[in-house]
Amino acid sequence: MTLLSIKNLSCSITSKKEKILPLYDINLTLSKNETLAIVGESGSGKSLLCLSLLQILPSPPISIETGEIIFKGQNLLNLKDKELQKIRGKEISMIFQEPMTALNPVFTIGEQIVEMLLTHENISKKDALDKAEYLFERVKIPFAKKRLEAYPHELSGGMRQRVMIAMALSCNPLLLLADEPTTALDLTTQAEILTLIKELKEAYETTMLLVSHDLGLVAQYADNIAVLYAGEFVEKAPARELFSAPKHPYTQALLATIPILDKPKNLTAIKGHIPQGNERLSADILKSPELYLQRGCNFAPRCTYALKKCFDETPPLFSLNAQEQVRCWLHEK
Repeated sequence: MTLLSIKNLSCSITSKKEKILPLYDINLTLSKNETLAIVGESGSGKSLLCLSLLQILPSPPISIETGEIIFKGQNLLNLKDKELQKIRGKEISMIFQEPMTALNPVFTIGEQIVEMLLTHENISKKDALDKAEYLFERVKIPFAKKRLEAYPHELSGGMRQRVMIAMALSCNPLLLLADEPTTALDLTTQAEILTLIKELKEAYETTMLLVSHDLGLVAQYADNIAVLYAGEFVEKAPARELFSAPKHPYTQALLATIPILDKPKNLTAIKGHIPQGNERLSADILKSPELYLQRGCNFAPRCTYALKKCFDETPPLFSLNAQEQVRCWLHEK
């Protein structure tokens, strides 16, 4: 059963000099109870995609130009603010990338989670406090009742992340957006947090969109993986197939950067950088799609397999089979 369907979504950033598309023609389907990982380097557009789904983009300068976001059969882009407020935090919830900036420093942890519960559920303040304490226990925060009285700065990074997980799951959302939930945490805490998210996802039967730049980290948690580069999907595949036989040169390059403990080797790096500013797609492409076709592959300047055609023509997203897609001329049939 399809829970979320994104169709031809494009976002723009407007400045005094230009208008660019950091996300272009995004198409994605998420089934109920699925865990889909979005991976790619910093600057690929991963966080922007999550913010677009909740429509909490900093506007201006960022806005949604075209597309549809179909959730439970309705287009979220057609809803009014009051209607969206009933969905945000209730049916679609998000674990933000940096809990220290996501949590309000002048309110206690308890006040913030109680506010969310009172907003979305018909319960008393006492019941909200009791549920908050229960949620803290579920995410394995010690001395849960006492922690409700703490301020964000009084907790460690790992504890703040657990608080964010508790808040995100407080209203039993159908869809959980986890935007790099282990950022700035040590490796041991990373594993604990991801295992905790997986356990709670299964307990609450929640569908999850997991955002990360770490392919090794998501390998054991995702059912399917979509690779994002410069605002476009370049490969989509089940996790097992993507790791065993990656099709796009960018995916192959990402996997090559992962160190393997039992096979020592020199660490590799991807040469060049993701397109910046005026190197990205111009918003004029929305009016004249033929300009996009003449632009070439975004990854071509960094690709070791690039052909002349890669610089002259933009590849479509080729379907290799029912589950795998790749945006690369090397797979043209």
